[in-house]
Amino acid sequence: MRIGFVRFNNPVELDLNLASPHGAGCEIRSSLLVDLVYQGHEVYILQYVPPKHRIWERISITSERERYLAQLNYVPINSYNEYNVSRLDLDVLLIECGPTNTRFSFKENSVEMPFIRRTFLALKDYEGDVVYYQHDIALPFPFGECLRDVKESYVMGLSKINLTRMTWELGREKLFFGNKRWIILHNTLNEEFFIKYCSTKRYKYEHFIREGLMKTRYITQLLVSHCDIEEMGMEPNSNPKYDLMYVGKEKDKFRTQLILQYYDSPKIRSCIIGKWKSKPWKHIKYLGVRGKQGETIRFYNSALATVFVPTEYMKKGGILTSRITQALLGGCIVFIHNDIYGIEKLVDPRIHNVCIVTPSEFEDKLEVLKSVDLETRKFIVELERKYLLKRYCDFDWNRLLHW
Repeated sequence: MRIGFVRFNNPVELDLNLASPHGAGCEIRSSLLVDLVYQGHEVYILQYVPPKHRIWERISITSERERYLAQLNYVPINSYNEYNVSRLDLDVLLIECGPTNTRFSFKENSVEMPFIRRTFLALKDYEGDVVYYQHDIALPFPFGECLRDVKESYVMGLSKINLTRMTWELGREKLFFGNKRWIILHNTLNEEFFIKYCSTKRYKYEHFIREGLMKTRYITQLLVSHCDIEEMGMEPNSNPKYDLMYVGKEKDKFRTQLILQYYDSPKIRSCIIGKWKSKPWKHIKYLGVRGKQGETIRFYNSALATVFVPTEYMKKGGILTSRITQALLGGCIVFIHNDIYGIEKLVDPRIHNVCIVTPSEFEDKLEVLKSVDLETRKFIVELERKYLLKRYCDFDWNRLLHW
């Protein structure tokens, strides 16, 4: 297939060791692109790539991962008003989810514009299947906001970078639905919950599904490329500094309460990395925001284990995130809170007893883990990698990316 890839409203970062800690998704994006090329697909990057992430311009290629990223085709833009992607004869346009802040912008070939406008220009010059890869349920495509039922006089009074005005001026009906069919590729096991979550006035998924213009499709988020474990996987630390490590920012009260139940104990050497305003714990060491995205794997290597605790919407939706993937690559044993929708499907039955836990039993389970030798810990990590993680290259992307 000839695949056009666009990050909705951010630059395309590819090098994990250079990716911003504030721009989530590099570990998902880069591994997906590696395996699409590995499968033989031609991939064209249609969003701005910062120079330091242009692997194809590097003199020295040091890994198999880089070798495949270097085969990506970058298509620069030269005009504020058009982006000629129809000449690429694409089979599918793949848009990675992102925020809607239209102030995020780039400058290339003397052209400065919001990232989101570049995405819209690519859509304008494309017909066929469009896949919105929504690996974060909180980042739906803003159809409702772009297609508001308002008069032209109102629209022209809006800022030039307002979503409604920007798409109005580009011909919004044709822009989104002129000879296009939409697939929302997502990681929420509870399909009914996902559609309802994304059907507010701003997003309106349910409406477009009912009209036959859109369909949804599920894929797990616990994914790696064919070479990630070999090239980035670490063995468990023989002398970990922490018993437990949590990596992630503050979200909701539901997650905070679970963190206190699992991590905040005088018997546990625990730490948190991420942005937190409230710090309601007594015994957790707070390490703040630190490092690039690629360093997350190395951070996890300094801990014996981690407990995946969901937000309330993750619990209801049946969502496991790539934090589990990063922890396992870091040689860190993963426990998963039991009260998540579809947990019996999300976790292979062969390792239910290994990694699914409740707060009441957890401290005893952790004490047992602390008593085992290094070889046993290596075995557990390998077991979890085998039964929790899947590879992008093992999926039929011709089927996933077509209507």
